[in-house]
Amino acid sequence: MKRKIVNFRDIGGFSNDSNQFIKEKQIYRAGNLSQIKSISPAFSSYKIATVIDLRTLVEKGYHYTRYDFKNVVNVPLVDKNRQLLNRKTLKLISGKATEKDLENLMIDTYKNMALYCQDEINTIFSLLTEEKNFPLLIHCSAGKDRTGFIVALIQLLLEIPYQIVLTHYLASNDHVTKSLRGPARLLKTISFNRLDDQTLKPITTVRKEYLDAALDLIYAKHSSIEAFLVTDCNMSIDDIKKIKDNLLS
Repeated sequence: MKRKIVNFRDIGGFSNDSNQFIKEKQIYRAGNLSQIKSISPAFSSYKIATVIDLRTLVEKGYHYTRYDFKNVVNVPLVDKNRQLLNRKTLKLISGKATEKDLENLMIDTYKNMALYCQDEINTIFSLLTEEKNFPLLIHCSAGKDRTGFIVALIQLLLEIPYQIVLTHYLASNDHVTKSLRGPARLLKTISFNRLDDQTLKPITTVRKEYLDAALDLIYAKHSSIEAFLVTDCNMSIDDIKKIKDNLLS
């Protein structure tokens, strides 16, 4: 079953410096779920209660999810004016973009999630306060960027050491290679084959620089992810406590 769902894995099992562990089998992460065409006994065994879909409506139409989830919450995690495939981006891709140009594009994408998606982050983390919503699955198209950013915030809130969070984040590079062949071909077509695999690599992989770009913005203003969630994303201290109680053992 895992082979059919892109980048499917548990975000738990890691310990923090207080010797507390993120509970396993409570939050899973993945790419799009369009590979599941009917109820699978193997997938049903995970007993997913809530799905958080970070994709836009356009993406949902492109990769339609056929699995009949009872509770799906769509939270498009994009700054509406700075989407990856907006006119400016398409112009860049169809021109003579370099690998560095596309790397900067991805860095900006991550920065914008930290700067402009506070309401969406509030919606996501509010779901983590309710025990009834678990087990929970968070996904986007490839499960590497938007999902990777949100998962990193969750793990850092639970005080998992940064290096462990980073290693978990970078593991997407081992899980999504085949799934991104289609999008890579599309980008090559848009660019009239001006962009080769190496040039496109910043878009088809995750990099430490991407996650760091978002986290550096957050830590420039706040002492912790908890402070960011409370101050910028309007979470309460009680909300934070509920999340930790639900996810730490």
